Amino acid sequence: MTNPAAAPRLLVQLRHAIRLHQYSPRTEEAYTGWVRRFVRFNGTRHPAELGAPEVTRFLTHLASAGRVSASTRTHRYLVKRNVSFLEAA
Repeated sequence: MTNPAAAPRLLVQLRHAIRLHQYSPRTEEAYTGWVRRFVRFNGTRHPAELGAPEVTRFLTHLASAGRVSASTRTHRYLVKRNVSFLEAA
C-alpha cells in the first residue's frame, strides 16, 4: 500500500498535469480555484472519495447560486454526461 504522506498533494498533482499540457498560468489559476471550491463544498473530502453525485450537487449549487456564467452552466451539462475521470482516480 502506498504511503499517503509520500504522495504529492492534490493541487501539486493538478498543477503538474496542467503544466504538462502547457496550459496558460491563468488557466492553472482558474482550475486550482475550482478544485479548491469543489473540495470545500464537499467538506474537505478528497476528490478521489467523491463521484458523480457530488459533482452534480456542486454544479447544481453553482448554477442555482447564480455566481457562474452561462458557459459554466453549459459545462455543468457536459460534465454530468462524462464524469468518468472521477471513477478512474
